[in-house]
Amino acid sequence: MPENLFVYGSLLRGRRNHWLLEQARFLGEAMAYEVGLYAVTPYFPGAIPEKGKVVRGELYEVSLELLLCIDKLEDNGKLYRRRLWPVVLAETGEKMTAWLYFWLRPVHRETAIPWEEQPWKPRPRRKSHILSKNVPKEEK
Repeated sequence: MPENLFVYGSLLRGRRNHWLLEQARFLGEAMAYEVGLYAVTPYFPGAIPEKGKVVRGELYEVSLELLLCIDKLEDNGKLYRRRLWPVVLAETGEKMTAWLYFWLRPVHRETAIPWEEQPWKPRPRRKSHILSKNVPKEEK
């Protein structure tokens, strides 16, 4: 059975880890209410439950197998914890429930990413992501 996944960081279209969602079904741009977004490192954001805040992101339909793969990327249980959360599709206003990865460590209020600066955009990075070294290269 497919699962809904709300993404707000490196899994967004055009970002470095979006390749993981190439086989997923894009449902649309969406918002997660009562969630704050923070620049927890220069390279990726973290979301926390926070009253009065909204995070802009994208909603996908994914397989359980893919969701478990993304758990590894997100270091589920150590850096992030995946939780079901209500989200709203931007185009239709339809309310749905989706998996969302919440940051588990403390955040600094001055690193909050306001609505006007969303969706999140990465800063330039010098090193490649460790997971990219495990991806098989296509034969030509």
